[in-house]
Amino acid sequence: LFFRRNREGDRDRALQTVLQITSSCKDGTAVSPDVICLAGRIYKDKFITSNYEDRESLDKAIEWYRRAFDLSPLEYSGINLITLLRARGETFENNSEMQQIAVVLNSLLGRKGALANLTEYWDVATYFEVSVLAEDYPKACQAALKMAIMKPPIW
Repeated sequence: LFFRRNREGDRDRALQTVLQITSSCKDGTAVSPDVICLAGRIYKDKFITSNYEDRESLDKAIEWYRRAFDLSPLEYSGINLITLLRARGETFENNSEMQQIAVVLNSLLGRKGALANLTEYWDVATYFEVSVLAEDYPKACQAALKMAIMKPPIW
């Protein structure tokens, strides 16, 4: 039997732990991008649970995901960064950072093969998200169909 914790105060305690870890590693040791992304995720959750009104948490989530992506450009940090920039009102046409992130994400996904050959659900989901954000709806529809056929992971 398992249960998911999201009790009152859990998020703030988790954030304090992550912030302690990142602040204690300023002596030259590297912090894992996963730990940095965790801070971004907590701030992202705070933004979402505020009914998308907590702009400070949105900005902090962007800051942490950007830090992780700059340290190690990976799909998870990149797609979250680009999505949150869009949530802040940025657009591809006017934001060169979003364009650059999309290029990196497309390159990372491209190394795994064409959409038809992708076998990991989260790779297809990332392809879908990038396509939607770039307003490439034909590609987004192809990815959505593939996602519907695949079995998504159980959380």
